[in-house]
Amino acid sequence: MVMARMLWHNTMSLDGYVAGPNDNMGWMQAYVGPNKTVMEVLPQIGAILMGARTYRGVMANPDQATPYGGAIDVPYLVLTHADPSTAQTGFQFVRGDMKAVVESAKAAAGERYVAVLGQQAGRAVLQAGLLDEILIHLVPALLGDGVRMFESGQETHDLAIKLCRQSTKVIDLWFTCQAQGVA
Repeated sequence: MVMARMLWHNTMSLDGYVAGPNDNMGWMQAYVGPNKTVMEVLPQIGAILMGARTYRGVMANPDQATPYGGAIDVPYLVLTHADPSTAQTGFQFVRGDMKAVVESAKAAAGERYVAVLGQQAGRAVLQAGLLDEILIHLVPALLGDGVRMFESGQETHDLAIKLCRQSTKVIDLWFTCQAQGVA
């Protein structure tokens, strides 16, 4: 049986931000458009693991009550310390040991990807050495401030290029994780 793989899927500005000041993600709307890579990856996603900040952003946007605009119907797991009984319908709150959280997400995904959404959730999976791949939609914008995808001082991880493709409005960069404890 093929096991699910952990895929950190994010959009990032050229200067490394995934959200602007005050968690503003509205800047991304100008760069939404046809994207072959997204159309290829969506059917390969079997579950989503997101951070609490991403969950709050999804809940705050009434036009998009689920990730990917509802384009896929998969289990949604939220990495949070919040009371599990407060999760909105269709969302499951998870917490605890990262290995156990990832195992739960992989079980939910079956043989497909677990898409990891959000900076904190992605970093947590990466730092636990449980991340398999990273897919970044690199946006030709400089935000200057906000929430960085990667922190300075983070340990080194070797990556191999899986795909590099220009879409209509972004550059898609897909990497597989290599040595140094990254699965």
